[in-house]
Amino acid sequence: ALEGMTQALAHDLSGKVAVNCIRIDMPIWTEGFDATLPANFDTSFFEDAVIMIDAVAWLARQELGYTGHVLTLGELRERGVVRGSTRATRS
Repeated sequence: ALEGMTQALAHDLSGKVAVNCIRIDMPIWTEGFDATLPANFDTSFFEDAVIMIDAVAWLARQELGYTGHVLTLGELRERGVVRGSTRATRS
């Protein structure tokens, strides 16, 4: 469904707006998410949210014709778009 919606919007808005989607395929630590976790929950395997900045900044630099893509963070990391493994630290 996600791919279909992204591709349909990309087609409808072609030449006006690029429509792409980042599929989050790894746990990312955020303050909001952390607020829902038990106090002793192990977040050592969570990624720092900075990887989303890498992904979104890269997408913003793409040409208008780069549209209709559903990309995972893992795929973007393999391409060198998203920095290597990060570890979030609970404050």
